[in-house]
Amino acid sequence: MFTKFSVPIIENQNICIFRHSQPDGDAVCSQLALKAWIEQNFRDKTVKIMGHDLFDAYPYVDEVDDEFIKSSLAIVLDTANRERIDDDRYKLAKKVMKIDHHPVVDDFGDINIVNTRSAATAELLTILFLDGDVIGYRVNEECAKYLYAGILYDTQSFTTSNTSQWTLNAASSLAETGIDINQLYTKVFNKSLNSFNSATKIRQKLQYSDGVGYVIMNAEELSELGISPVEAKRCVSEFNNVDELKIWLIACEMAKGSFDISMRSKKDYVINELAASFNGGGHANACGIKGLSLAEVNNVIKEAISLVKTIDIKD
Repeated sequence: MFTKFSVPIIENQNICIFRHSQPDGDAVCSQLALKAWIEQNFRDKTVKIMGHDLFDAYPYVDEVDDEFIKSSLAIVLDTANRERIDDDRYKLAKKVMKIDHHPVVDDFGDINIVNTRSAATAELLTILFLDGDVIGYRVNEECAKYLYAGILYDTQSFTTSNTSQWTLNAASSLAETGIDINQLYTKVFNKSLNSFNSATKIRQKLQYSDGVGYVIMNAEELSELGISPVEAKRCVSEFNNVDELKIWLIACEMAKGSFDISMRSKKDYVINELAASFNGGGHANACGIKGLSLAEVNNVIKEAISLVKTIDIKD
């Protein structure tokens, strides 16, 4: 696997690293980690971070013209399908490499490195980089801190159902580089007082029915809270530890009449097929759906309730 990963990097002078739209911590930190790793181990390379949407904790992208992209290897991280790539100029690149941990829905890369057993793309990169250690490549502290942060984000500090022994082994290896784990945890999970208050108000909007919790927020409600739809959807993790919830979601109005959903579930309640039936997708217990009408949002909730009842009857 490492040869499949490293040879295109060796063969290309210019490299552009892409991510998905509305990026999360795993997508952004994986970009920054890969850039740091390439620049340490291949000092002659020019590496650019691509994207339009920013992520608050690491709001970093490069300005890149089309001519540079045309001369580049494009590496697309943490993105299951081409429609979600946050800058469609990846199509201009000489070659496209996809590195991801989501279930495969679109093999859009000339080279595809996908491991759905990895809890985060940052974990998959860690495995690739550590494999490289055998033949002389190294992971320095700068790279390790981004990898560790990415794993923290996507596993919610090693608490999600897809956290495995391999996830913990990867994190342990990164810790050996001397990273400040407490500082990274603070960077990942601390929030402003305004964000804390907004999350509290979102929690108060939770509705509950037969094991399913849901929050639906229109544009006016979001404006009153002073929070963007993307920020509001990230609050879905606020409900992770509610015992009665088996499936939970936040639906936010992104544009007039168009809602996006972030949905999570307990381990035994697999939701990716439910999401796929509404043209969404993701992991077994963490999914997203985009571009729904309010009526379709309510249908998702009904289907989630039906799914919980079906699984509970079987148990």
